[in-house]
Amino acid sequence: MVNRWLIQSKGIMTALLLLTLALIVACGTSAEVPTTTATKSMPELIPPVSRVTQEAAVVPVPTAEPAAMSASDSDNYGGDIPMADYAAPSKRYLWQAGSSTMKNMGPMFNTLVEWDPEDPDPSVIRGDLADSWEILDGGLTYVFHINEKANWHDGVPVTADDVAFSLDAMICPDCFEVMEGQRRTSLFFFKGAYEVGQSRAIDAKTVEIKLNYPVPAFLDMLSLSAVGIGPKHTILGEGKIQNIYQSDDLNGSGPFFHVGYTVDVKNEFVKNPNYWKEGYPRIDSMSHFIITDPGTTIAAFKSGQVLMQNQPTTPLNALQAVKLGEDMAGELEVRWAGPSGFRGFQINATKKPFDDQRVRQALNLAIHRQPIIDIISGGQDLLGTPLPPDTWYSYTSEEAAQMPGFRELNGEKHPDDLAEARRLLADAGFGEGFAVEFATRDAVGYPDIAAIIADQLRTFLGWDVTLKVYEAAAGYVAYDNGEFQFNLQGSTYNFDDPSAALLRYTTGTAPMRAAGGDNKGWIPEGLEEAVALQSGEPDREKRKAIVLKAHDIMLNEDNNYIGVFWNMRHWPINNRIQGLNMHPSGYAMHKLENIWCDPKC
Repeated sequence: MVNRWLIQSKGIMTALLLLTLALIVACGTSAEVPTTTATKSMPELIPPVSRVTQEAAVVPVPTAEPAAMSASDSDNYGGDIPMADYAAPSKRYLWQAGSSTMKNMGPMFNTLVEWDPEDPDPSVIRGDLADSWEILDGGLTYVFHINEKANWHDGVPVTADDVAFSLDAMICPDCFEVMEGQRRTSLFFFKGAYEVGQSRAIDAKTVEIKLNYPVPAFLDMLSLSAVGIGPKHTILGEGKIQNIYQSDDLNGSGPFFHVGYTVDVKNEFVKNPNYWKEGYPRIDSMSHFIITDPGTTIAAFKSGQVLMQNQPTTPLNALQAVKLGEDMAGELEVRWAGPSGFRGFQINATKKPFDDQRVRQALNLAIHRQPIIDIISGGQDLLGTPLPPDTWYSYTSEEAAQMPGFRELNGEKHPDDLAEARRLLADAGFGEGFAVEFATRDAVGYPDIAAIIADQLRTFLGWDVTLKVYEAAAGYVAYDNGEFQFNLQGSTYNFDDPSAALLRYTTGTAPMRAAGGDNKGWIPEGLEEAVALQSGEPDREKRKAIVLKAHDIMLNEDNNYIGVFWNMRHWPINNRIQGLNMHPSGYAMHKLENIWCDPKC
């Protein structure tokens, strides 16, 4: 099997004409900163090993403190870094934020633990708000000790009560009156592992978290930017919900203040001069310029008007990213990691014709995925089976290429798959000439991919396809409201664990808004049980068997998030940017507290 966490960029035959468009952006300006519930046990499970060696009682886990800068490092401080941002933030607050907003919310907030941004190994976890922690009761209890210096931007100490409140608010839309709306972060809490009330403050700086069963990847989940800790006293006391559109309401504990949002143009940040981590952040300010067009993004990098993307997601497809790296060799590097994201169809199972299981199956069979991968990425991306190929818990790429819907015959779409798709549609009464509207958002290359897919559906199925392209943020609104039949939408592969790949299919979040929230109308028998069971199974081979069962249910029976490909993530970074290590998740390392420019920006 292939380990695809981090790979080097390699030359790929370029097949796309790159447009060079003029970019006119204003330079960033500084701005003034305004002054327990009993747990249920699962006795049949063996306690897992999770990042640290577990012993019979308490296991203290020291954190790696960020290294304080010496006087000789003074040139590594200061300046403003202009960054490209692939999409405007959607109108969500902290715990509703997907990657399109988390890149802008992340610099203001801390998590309990984090993937170490100063270690090139993307699996290394260190403390953020937590100085240290213990794992007790065979993985059922976690105790975190919060840094004594950690304060909110308003000077109030960060407490264990803030942590307990935040974890509850993340998973319970109805528990707090000011916290209305869907929780994006409920995707990351493993099914049934945590419930409201299972966190409690032992003292002001110590929080205990109880789980209903051991979760091998619990620390990974807590490392995601979307699981940032919020200020209870602000959210409940003043009724402020940490909305990115309202800078004055944002009260975080992180390295930056958010001081301005110009709609569809830029977000502006300045350093928190009282940040509780000594020597951080290393820059004075940063500006995130919203650039959704590939040609304009390329022009911005080549002109030096932006020096990096603010996270490893861009409007460029893989071929364009490789060409940018080749054109700017010696000045800019394009870094790669993956598989890091999913591109597929969100199916609105409440609207015809996709309320019929046969139509969903036909769509899965009819798409010719390999040509899409070749055109978009020069073959770097992976076939979009329900779980990413070449991971320890899934099939290999070679096995995936033999599966119905993914296989070819002499380089062409397999005729048996097309024949079966047409039969299913005929039985369902949706044959040739049927009109459908295919939606997508104007972000990260979606329209280019959607155009290829629409042409395939016209050719293979005879459908009358109308392509509807939404502005990036407006598309989320339409999808949340169910105003689509089917769409092309990505989903981030948050970390290397089966639950991170599987929970997208059974929770009422992100991709699964397609079926009206909880998706109870489409989930086939056995899937939820398999997803829940694998999450707490510590034996790797037993867990893999359960995971593959879930995979096969979605592949052969029914699925309303149909994969096209798993994409490799790329990150253009000017060589002047220092201190930046890449993590493949789009939900990680958004604080940017440890980067600087050399020479100074």
